[in-house]
Amino acid sequence: MSSFADPVEMTREYGPDGVAVARFRLRAHPPFDTPGLFRYFETHAVPGLEAWAGPEFTRAMRLPLGMATATLAPAGTPDTPGVLVTARLTSADDLPELIRRVRRLCDLDARPDVIDGALAEDPVLAPAVRRTPGVRIPGSPDPHETLFRTVLGQQISIAAARTVQGRLAVALGDPLPAALAGEVTHVFPTAERIAARGREVLRGPARRIDSMMLVADALASGTVRVDEAADGAELRRSLVALPGIGPWTADYLAMRVLRDTDVLLATDLVVRQAAARLGLPTAAVPLAARGGAWSPWRSYATLHLWRTITDPVPELR
Repeated sequence: MSSFADPVEMTREYGPDGVAVARFRLRAHPPFDTPGLFRYFETHAVPGLEAWAGPEFTRAMRLPLGMATATLAPAGTPDTPGVLVTARLTSADDLPELIRRVRRLCDLDARPDVIDGALAEDPVLAPAVRRTPGVRIPGSPDPHETLFRTVLGQQISIAAARTVQGRLAVALGDPLPAALAGEVTHVFPTAERIAARGREVLRGPARRIDSMMLVADALASGTVRVDEAADGAELRRSLVALPGIGPWTADYLAMRVLRDTDVLLATDLVVRQAAARLGLPTAAVPLAARGGAWSPWRSYATLHLWRTITDPVPELR
């Protein structure tokens, strides 16, 4: 018996180069803010690792048995939304894991009927929910990559962050096999590779480089665990113990990696700007208290607040 998460309309074949190619559609619960999600992919695509050729988004993945690329495009109708996926894999046995990661990346298991219904009960937030129903929080296809990209993106523009992240990906990431490579050429480097060679290629403020190296050493040694099964409280404690990693980064990782639906980034500048626009408290402590009404969906409330200022592109890093 199939489940909602299973792919539909799947075709499979092998190319002359031995690469497994699968095409299928993944379903999402309606409503689905496809434009907002794909604009995020477009504006944050890291050169070498990801590519945007509207309306398609492609990214490389390191999977348990090999490497792959996944090309995503909006699919379906407003009543039956989803994502069309073309996967190219060096090992066909990695397909179930690729599907799982794409579902997380696109937050396809979110239930916007429940989330939007709860948030819309707040008259202050209701207009934002009506304007953009079905928002999705981009998930993490690689927890270590997400942490490194977040550290590199601190206190710089998205465009600058993409440049720095792309330079690191191409310099230290493993190249894709020729049969997979195109505009996307590399997978993101491992923590071990960054720990060993990061100082050779990282540029920018010394403090940011030091933070990157401390994070790489902690991940490579196992001192800090950042994965989907990590305990949320322990993840926060271990991350903020590292110099250069603050509560914002730890909470942001909980949203992206752990899929914690109940994180309000009350110290975030854009969130506080949105709060001021909506007549909410702007200081972090009273804003967090006011946001208690949005539990257990405060992560989605955070996204709606971002969109209030940045619409149509959420300023996720």
